[in-house]
Amino acid sequence: MEDYPYDMGKRYAEILETMWFTFMYVSLIPFGAFLTLIGLCIYHWVDKFNLLRRSKVENLIESKLPLKAVKLM
Repeated sequence: MEDYPYDMGKRYAEILETMWFTFMYVSLIPFGAFLTLIGLCIYHWVDKFNLLRRSKVENLIESKLPLKAVKLM
């Protein structure tokens, strides 16, 4: 089986970056928020498939990481 190329910390960072850019430009392109929502849903299902079917978890995710991500939002 092929390992998933990204670690979870990088995935959180990419999602946060996408959301920050959406918040920044939503006043200029209101439809962009809907496209971002659709994109994040697709992103979620692709990650879920890859994590459950194609990869193994070697490193444990620190429990504080999701809380830090929520605080950044």
